[in-house]
Amino acid sequence: MNESQRKRYHNLISKHRELLREYLELTENIDVDELPFFPLHPFERPVVIRERKCPLENKGDFLEMLVARGARQDAIREIRDFAKDVENLIIVDPYIFSGESSEADHIAEEFEKSTRMTSSSLKKIHIIHSDTVTKKVKNSIMKKCKTNNIQLTMKETDEIHDRIWVADRARGLVVGTSLNGLGNKAAFLLPLPEDDLKDLLDFLDKRELSRSSN
Repeated sequence: MNESQRKRYHNLISKHRELLREYLELTENIDVDELPFFPLHPFERPVVIRERKCPLENKGDFLEMLVARGARQDAIREIRDFAKDVENLIIVDPYIFSGESSEADHIAEEFEKSTRMTSSSLKKIHIIHSDTVTKKVKNSIMKKCKTNNIQLTMKETDEIHDRIWVADRARGLVVGTSLNGLGNKAAFLLPLPEDDLKDLLDFLDKRELSRSSN
């Protein structure tokens, strides 16, 4: 890839991310059925669409994915694949601890499944979240980590909107919605390019968000 192609590549990534963000914000509080001519309509069929190797990852490790409404378990399976053999996970998710108190145990169980915390490889999970917290959900997740001997650390911030999982500071996965919301509406799972991952980690490090004194 020459310099001109590299610049075009990064420009396309930026445009793609911005369009995705605008789309998710648009559909956050409306029914997609109200948008009959929207290019990504319809989302009713409960499938994960795998069209091709993701053009944003030249190693071919990921598939570009649109998680359709109702396909929650498929999305969790893909996140589990991302977390395979990982020792340290950083999870940037403003609403990871949100949800109904009555669903706290179920949310914690799916968090346990998604992170593969029952595996022998995972040692630490660091969560960067917002102040939107359901106490029972947070406590249930903390309990799961303790039961599985996972070191759990946390940082609170309102500076980050996107949801991103980082494996051993070497790979990143952009998750279009919070873990608790996967399957409620259409959302993408996309690999984070290496340069963007480096920028993200630099951002977190400079603001002391990537580590905790806990």
